[in-house]
Amino acid sequence: MPTTVNQRIKNDASCGHVCPAKTCAFIDVAIIVFYFALVLAIGFYLRGRANTGEDFFMAGREMTAWVAGEATVTQSG
Repeated sequence: MPTTVNQRIKNDASCGHVCPAKTCAFIDVAIIVFYFALVLAIGFYLRGRANTGEDFFMAGREMTAWVAGEATVTQSG
């Protein structure tokens, strides 16, 4: 007999793990909201430094060699 979605959710919860899709505590929501607010604040603070698209993508051609190397290593892995 096929199981319904409710039965599967009940079976998944029986192992003792809390399913994050079911509930989200206040602290979880607060951390997510704080993170997005921080990222937006940093973006608005730094947006004046890049005048053109080339400045944005090439970091104004002022990036040191080790930073460019680290970016390459992390991207290729």
